[in-house]
Amino acid sequence: MRSVLIIDDSQDYRETVASIFFDCNFDVVSAACPKEAFECLEKEDTLPDLIVCDLHMPFSLESDMKHYPYSYEVGIQTIQEFQVSFPEIPLIAITATAPHEINLVTEKIRSVPTLSKPFHKSELLNLVERVLMEPSAEQAH
Repeated sequence: MRSVLIIDDSQDYRETVASIFFDCNFDVVSAACPKEAFECLEKEDTLPDLIVCDLHMPFSLESDMKHYPYSYEVGIQTIQEFQVSFPEIPLIAITATAPHEINLVTEKIRSVPTLSKPFHKSELLNLVERVLMEPSAEQAH
C-alpha cells in the first residue's frame, strides 16, 4: 500500500486531502507544521511514497503558530529541506499563494509541481499519478 505525508497548517485542508488519499487506498500521515512532519518521519519505520506540503504557513514551528505571520517562504524552506534530507521522496506543493506570486514560488522550487488551492480532487489525483510514475533522479542514473 502506498503512503503519503500531508503537511498543512489548516486542519480542514489536511482532512480534505487525507480523505482523497484514503479513498485511493493510501496510508496517510498528517502534520500541522514542518516540525511535526520531520518528527513523523523520524518515528515511522518506512518513509512515505509521497509528501504533499502546503507552502503558505506561519513563521513558527510550535503550537502557537497561529499567532505568527504567514509566508510561502516557510513552505519553500520546508520543501528544500525535504529535498536534501529525503531526496528519494517525491513532493507536491499546494498553495493558497496569490496568483501574482506563484511564479516567484515555482522559480524557487522548480522541480516540485505546485497545485493552487482550491483544487479539484481530479487535479490532485492526476498530479499524484504523474509524480509517482516519474522515475526519480537516482533511478535515471
